[in-house]
Amino acid sequence: MNWENWEKYKQQREIDKQQEFRTPGKGRGDELPASASDSSDSVECMDKQISESSHWYVVQVMSGQEHAVAEFCKARIVQDTEEVFIPLYERSKKIKGTWQVCRYVLFPGYVFFASDDVEDLFNRLKEVPKLTKILRTGDEFTPLHRDEVEFLMRYGGRKHVVELSLGYIEGDNVVITDGPMKDWEGRLKKINRHKRIAIIDVPMFGRTTEITVGLEVIDKN
Repeated sequence: MNWENWEKYKQQREIDKQQEFRTPGKGRGDELPASASDSSDSVECMDKQISESSHWYVVQVMSGQEHAVAEFCKARIVQDTEEVFIPLYERSKKIKGTWQVCRYVLFPGYVFFASDDVEDLFNRLKEVPKLTKILRTGDEFTPLHRDEVEFLMRYGGRKHVVELSLGYIEGDNVVITDGPMKDWEGRLKKINRHKRIAIIDVPMFGRTTEITVGLEVIDKN
């Protein structure tokens, strides 16, 4: 992706955000292409927005089944005051010779819920096939910590999608100039320029968790 294409990407994202604001509840995950081999990894963003008053819980599921479980819960399990969503990230991927932006599960093997009654939610989730468990500490169901929720909201936004970031090479360092990872250079563990991704550590699940995000690195002229 060159500078011209990056500007086009940013302009399209602004159009998407404006359209989402005008028509709330319309997810746009299906507009981003993915190859057939990516179908188990890419996933639409859930339609509902998260209530700030609810606690956020994490349910462990079989990797690759996040979308199916979330859709099942959305249709048959969650109540009007509850929500289910899957955090996503964007990255560029070469499909049939063309670089395209695709979306992938940010935390493979996990689906997120917002609920004020986790005990009742737990009983209803027993109906869900391929469900493993709600994360807990001892006998207590453990909601996400405040810093974990803040990370998801700050970098994923209300649609829970960590968009692409852009950077350039300066000597032996990468400077991130645009996107959600701006000013996070110190947290970068590894950069794969060929795959156009970066590996970073974030607070999640009560520990430091390694995640993949999309990063376009352009050589500085």
